[in-house]
Amino acid sequence: NRLWVDENLHVQLMSNGKKISMDQVSRGTLEQIYFAIRMAATKILHEEECPVILDDVFGYYDDSRLAQTLRWLKDSKRQVIIFSCQKREMEMLEKMGCEYHKVML
Repeated sequence: NRLWVDENLHVQLMSNGKKISMDQVSRGTLEQIYFAIRMAATKILHEEECPVILDDVFGYYDDSRLAQTLRWLKDSKRQVIIFSCQKREMEMLEKMGCEYHKVML
């Protein structure tokens, strides 16, 4: 339900009133936590909206997490650049009816 970072940059998790250590959560949950921290840091450190560049960050996300995160990114109204060796992100964007520009390298 909650996470915070202490002065020593240790991440603390709380769920239903109980502390949870980082080694008790799935890799997908860890990746989502790190993503949330990075997004919060950009909001704190930059006065203006800056583009978000993501390189294969969704590999451990299940479909539900991926859809929620892509929806959040869409609603944030920021420019988002996603690099991926997978088609899953593109397929999810299409399924959600989100506009995007694809560049194949």
